[in-house]
This record gives sequence, C-alpha cells and structure tokens, in this order.
Amino acid sequence: MAEQNLTSIVGVVESVEGNVVIQQSDGGQNTPVSEGMQLAANQIIQTGPQGAVLINLANGQTLSLGRNTTLKLDEDVTGIAAIEDAQATDEDVQQVIEKVLAGNFDDIEETAAGEETGISSSSQEADIVQHELVTGDVTSGFDTQTTGQETTGVSFREAATDNTYEVPVILDIDRITSDSVVNMTEASGIITVTGSVAAPNIASGNITLTVNGNEYYGVIDGNGNYAIDIPGSEFTADSDHRIEASATVTDNNGMQGTATSTEFYFVDTQAGSDNSAPVVTITEDADNDGRITTAELSGDINVAIGLPNGAVAGDTISVSDGVSSADIVLTSSDIANGQVLTSFANPGEGENITVEAVLKDQFGNVSNTGQDSALINAVPVAVDDSASTTEDTALTISAADMLSNDSDIDGDTLSIDSFTQPANGTLVDNGDGTFSYTPNADYNGTDSFTYTVSDGNGGTDTATVNLTVTPDNDMPVAVDDSASTTEDTALTISAADMLSNDSDIDGDTLSIDSFTQPANGTLVDNGDGTFSYTPNADYNGTDSFTYTVSDGNGGTDTATVNLTVTPDNDMPVAVDDSASTTEDTALTISAADMLSNDSDIDGDTLSIDSFTQPANGTLVDNGDGTFQLTRQMRTTTELTASPTRSVTAMAARIRRR
Repeated sequence: MAEQNLTSIVGVVESVEGNVVIQQSDGGQNTPVSEGMQLAANQIIQTGPQGAVLINLANGQTLSLGRNTTLKLDEDVTGIAAIEDAQATDEDVQQVIEKVLAGNFDDIEETAAGEETGISSSSQEADIVQHELVTGDVTSGFDTQTTGQETTGVSFREAATDNTYEVPVILDIDRITSDSVVNMTEASGIITVTGSVAAPNIASGNITLTVNGNEYYGVIDGNGNYAIDIPGSEFTADSDHRIEASATVTDNNGMQGTATSTEFYFVDTQAGSDNSAPVVTITEDADNDGRITTAELSGDINVAIGLPNGAVAGDTISVSDGVSSADIVLTSSDIANGQVLTSFANPGEGENITVEAVLKDQFGNVSNTGQDSALINAVPVAVDDSASTTEDTALTISAADMLSNDSDIDGDTLSIDSFTQPANGTLVDNGDGTFSYTPNADYNGTDSFTYTVSDGNGGTDTATVNLTVTPDNDMPVAVDDSASTTEDTALTISAADMLSNDSDIDGDTLSIDSFTQPANGTLVDNGDGTFSYTPNADYNGTDSFTYTVSDGNGGTDTATVNLTVTPDNDMPVAVDDSASTTEDTALTISAADMLSNDSDIDGDTLSIDSFTQPANGTLVDNGDGTFQLTRQMRTTTELTASPTRSVTAMAARIRRR
C-alpha cells in the first residue's frame, strides 16, 4: 500500500477481529487490516464472515464494522459521523429510521443522513436497532433473518464531551448445533451454546442466554469467547425455537457497552412420524417357522424391510446381520413401494442369523429397532469330553462315551466321522468302537484331540477331548562339573553353576541335597547358594568331591566336581652359617656348605645369587663354587649371619634355579 499524505488520514484501527482487509481499487491483492494501521480517505474496508473492526476517526468519533460488511471511507462516512444534535430533530431521526426500515435509502435527506454511505452487506434485508444512549450512539445493523444467523452491523460512536462513552460491542451466537437442528440425542443431553463478543480492550464481560423463558448466565473470557451449558430439553420446550443473548462488556477504562443477538433453530426428535420400527422379514424362511431348511435355502439370505410411518425420501434404512451392514438411502420409489429388499451371506449350516434394521433421518434421529431371526438347517451339537491317564500308559476311549453328551435336534443317529491327532501322543481307531491314546514317552501334562460328529444327513459338529497325563516321577540326571584354583587359594562354587548342566525330564526344580568332602581340602556350604573349597596348605594337584541332586519328589542323582589346584611358587628358606680362620690367614668357604642348611618346600635347586662384603675383610667369589675371605686387620672376628632369606654370614643371597 502506497504511503498516504498525512492530510488524507481519516482514522486509525483500534482493534480487529477475524478477517478484515482493505480492498484495492485496481484489483490488486487485498491488504490485511491490523491494529494501529492508519486508514486513508476513500479506502474500502471489507469484513469477512467472522470479521469485525473498530476504527478511531480523525474527528474523535469511533466507527465499528460488523461481519460481511463493506465500507468506503469517503466524505459521506464523515458526513454521517459528524451529525450534531442541532442538525437533526427527533422527527428527522424518526424519518431516517422509517426510510431505512422501508429500504428507501435514496429518499434520506442529506441533512439527516448525508449522501450514500457506501455501506453494503451480503444480507438481503436490513434492520435498524434503536438505542436510547446517553452518549447518543447510533447503530445501523444487518441481519440475514435466516435460521442460524445473528445480528451483525456497522456502528458509529460520537466522542463524549464528559470523558464517558459506551463501548461498541459486536455479539455473535454460534449455531446451536452443527446443523441448527436439535435432534433426539441432543434433546436428551446437554447442549453447549458458544459464541464470541468483539469489543475494544475487553476487561470483563457477562453473557445472559434466554431460552424457553429461562435465563442462563456465563462470563466472557479475555479472548471474547463464552460457552454455557443448557439442557437440551429447554430447546425442545421453547415453542418459538430461538435463543436470545444479551452481553455487557467493561473495557480497561471501566466504560461499558451492551449488545443483543438472537439465534433460531429447529427441533426434530423423531425418525419418521412416530419412531416406529421397520418391519424386518427373512423371506428365505418361507414358512416363517424360524428355521431355514435345505429346501428353503437357495444361496444368500433374502430380507425384506417394511418402512415405518413417516419415512421420506432421503432417510436411511440401516440394516445389519451382526457380520456385515448396509445403509440404504430411501428413494421416492422405495417410499411408494413401502419396503426395501436386501440380502446377507449364508452364515452356514447350524448358524442363527438375526437381521436388525432402524430408520435414520437427516437430522440424526434413529427409530426403534426391528428384527427377525432364523436357524439355518439344524445340525448335531457336539460337547467336549475329558479323560486322563498316567505318564507312559495307554488309554482306551469308547466312541459311545464320546457321543454320550452329544445331541441332535432332529433325533438323527450320531457317529464319529473323523478325528485329529493329539500334539503329545498318538490316537488310533481300533475299529471296534474304541480309540487308543498313547502319550509320548515320559510326557506328562495336558493334551487333546478333536472329533467330528455326523448326523448322517450332512449335519456335523466338532468337539474336543481334553486329556490329562499325570506325571510318574523321573529321576533327575546329574552331570559332572570341573573347577580350578591356585595353591593356597580358596574357591567359591555356586550351586547354580553345579546344577546348570543337570536336568529333570519332569521339569522339577533341582537342588543340592548333600555333598562329600574332598581328599585334599575342605568344602563348606555357605548357606547362600554357594560352596567354598579350600585346598590344604601348599597343596597342588587334583582333587574332587561329589554332590547329590534332588528333584524334590524323591528323585536323586550324584555327580562329581573335579578340581585342579595349580602350584604357586614358595620362597626358599636361608639359615645363618658360621666359619673361622686365624689372623692374616685367608678363609675358603664353599657354596655347598653355605647352602647345606637352606631349604625350599617346592624342592627347587638353590644357588647363591649375590653377597655383601664383610666389614673387616674382603670376600671374593672364586668362580668354582667357593668363596675366599681375606682379613685386613690383626684381629680375630667371628662372622655371623642374620636370620633372613639371604646368608649374611658371607654376605650371600640365595636364589633358586
């Protein structure tokens, strides 16, 4: 939109509701109206179906446009807004109102209403709402006068000289229901009436809805919306089928405004004229005795549905057999015939078919239900049986026993036509009126097979023989285990590990009942599901113990836990030595002598690894397995060793080979 000269600005948008645009005279894209937008002379303002706008005019007055309204901001608008009390007498105003009500806009004198306003509406009729207001507001509104439509319009508000004013309010009532018709379901429930109020700077507001002479109150939220629950029965009881609304709004300055609106609706709570049920007849059952015999049956099941009173073209017959359904929209031919025809798939011999139908009208009302039922070809009825045997033991069952609880409504003689094999055994027809069931080896639990009974005339039914195979306790199987540890190191073994490779064909829970002691150590039950094996001190090699596993039902077995104790090197033990010589005489000591009293529990060969020097002489390794000590002073001193693992008498360290 091109910039306007400040002298051409005729107003500023105070608030906008819904879709409001400025039409472009050159056919270009419309410009959305927003709050604070400056409006220039001769611009065309258009509001949508839910649109409304409040404009502060340059002369200090306020212009309010309701929905579906088009207004050109030309000098005629200013002429209307600038009417002063001295320009129009009461008679003048009344003449304007009468001419507007009569649709004679061209006959309005310019001194009363100015020239053509440029206001248009999609409505074909127009109402003038006369307000008696201290501030002198005048409202020109438009009403479609059709069901489900509310009052909308354009209003002008003169600026007050005493800082008071009436808040311009646009009140809207939504449709009472989605189709403006209260049906049977809605009439028996709660209908929530909603709508909105458009006004500038709403601080608070109250709404009153009147229906059937009763008032219902609510509040208008900060977004201008309201919702009030009203019993549906109020709408059906109201003879004029309309709801009236009155709203009072207070703005941020404490000023108030009011508005009223009316919403019309219809009431239709019956399908047809009296909610009577359609008449359903299964015509396949020719003699109407409730059974469709083989002679009567010829493919699908044919059904005729008689129409209830008051059914009209466009209504729907909804029909179902519980498996499939159909909605048949009635035509004028159907109404003339008084019935519609349909069919359903044959459910099969021995099956019942029940067909139900209701009439639904265009407003959602549903009639009472009509139905008809028939049994298709009587068939025998087979009833389940039961039998039991013990694990690994065959069972003989007679055909007479299996058939004893089966029946046929026609009194036909029944026989076993076929049977299935059980999952956990085998079934054999012995040919003498008996059957033999043999469970699989070591199996216990439940099993079953089915048999089909025949009436000899094509009628069959199937029953199940439920079998119970009681357990005969089998021994658990314990399998040897192995474990290892290091010399002088305890080993913890869990019962779960020992039992992990053990088994019980009966599925019994296994536990360790007892155990033996190993030969080269000790075994302790820790009481927490683990066992501790401690090898004897310094022992390495193999060891073992046995444990007995129990199934809790008297069955036991024994397994061995084979143990390996790997060696761990022990330190040698060096023992002090002593030797002597005379002054100034060298002393030779052999390594063998020094090692002779040293030992190693592992039996390792010992050798002298290193040595230290004496304080009063010199010690030399001769390299031939001997050491030579030479004195340096003329004193006699005995060499001794401290109790360590290296011989300190000769300052030697022993190592193993």
